[in-house]
Amino acid sequence: MRAYWCLRLNNNIGRSSNGRTPTFEVENLGSIPSLPASLVQFWNSRSIVYKFNKTSMKTILVDAVDCFVSDTGVIFKEMHYLLETYSNKKNILTGASDEQFKKFGLNKMPYEVFTLKHNPEKTDPKYYEILLKYFGLSKDDVIYFEHNPKAVESAQSIGIISYYYDNNHKDLNSLKGFLDLNLSSMK
Repeated sequence: MRAYWCLRLNNNIGRSSNGRTPTFEVENLGSIPSLPASLVQFWNSRSIVYKFNKTSMKTILVDAVDCFVSDTGVIFKEMHYLLETYSNKKNILTGASDEQFKKFGLNKMPYEVFTLKHNPEKTDPKYYEILLKYFGLSKDDVIYFEHNPKAVESAQSIGIISYYYDNNHKDLNSLKGFLDLNLSSMK
């Protein structure tokens, strides 16, 4: 279910202080499971109802160590620049323990970092089930890229669109192609 909001022209207040811009009331209509489109719009006595929520844009799940950041804690700047060209939310995924978290500099990342401290590992589908529940997301709300083929298979096994990123080749053009293809299709 998604959250819907109603934007209603506020006739009681009229125009804003500049006298030109109309003001609107916002009303949370709550979750309405029967409206299916990604963006729903309809008119009803000068009201517009839009479907908005945190998942109206897919979240990009980014592998941490040996992908976004080296094992010495250095961010792969070109990948960071690429990710910054997308307005989507990004989360970095790791299995790092508290000690590894500091060692790899994960406490200094530009995006929120999620870890289950190797319990379970990312090669276990339960990792992704816990992740989705933690963030209140579904498999259709995310895409993921990862350097470990077994972790990619694990995420795919629960329906997450995933991409194997070969950290030895650092092919950002192919990664961009994956992101463009899967972020442009709002399923």
